Amino acid sequence: SAFSFSYLPDFRNKTWQETLNSAVDVGVKSVTFHNYLQKIDSTVYDNVKVVAVEAARAGLFICLCSAYGSADMFRFHILPLVIELAAEVTCPIVLVHGGGEKIRDALLIAEHASNIYLDTSFSLSWWSKSSVEIDFAFAINKLGPDRWMFGSDDPFVEINDAISSHEEFFARHDFSDRHIDQIMSKTANKLLNVK
Repeated sequence: SAFSFSYLPDFRNKTWQETLNSAVDVGVKSVTFHNYLQKIDSTVYDNVKVVAVEAARAGLFICLCSAYGSADMFRFHILPLVIELAAEVTCPIVLVHGGGEKIRDALLIAEHASNIYLDTSFSLSWWSKSSVEIDFAFAINKLGPDRWMFGSDDPFVEINDAISSHEEFFARHDFSDRHIDQIMSKTANKLLNVK
């Protein structure tokens, strides 16, 4: 199977350009910004955008953790940054975790910008059989499966458990085999340029 590494740039470090260039040189295909690990709030949005725009110029796509939870959920929310970033780059922007409980907000942002993709990691498993799961099914159908991709968030959700929870989700919401195949492999293959 094919895989690719994503680089988590330290946008607060003055050497970010040098390390970004090194990541590109070794074949990294994307950069990731993690709202909780990197403590991303509105005071650093401009710093993140500078690095993200440069990554896009270098041919990388951008992943943004859009998890929503923990005691910091009101401090480090990233969806407002997604709106700003989508106005500046044309490369794919992947909302990792699909916005979590904020899936409806993530959907509205993605409807506005055709370069935004969402992944299902952690969220579909954690919110299984809840009203949020219903919102995920609605969002997938509304946006289309070609803008969605499977994610597990292993080791937080073990890969086989993630696959099982997705299979149950697809069955509960009557997704077609074509849509399942698109979400489980084809969208990611397109972004990673895997044949």
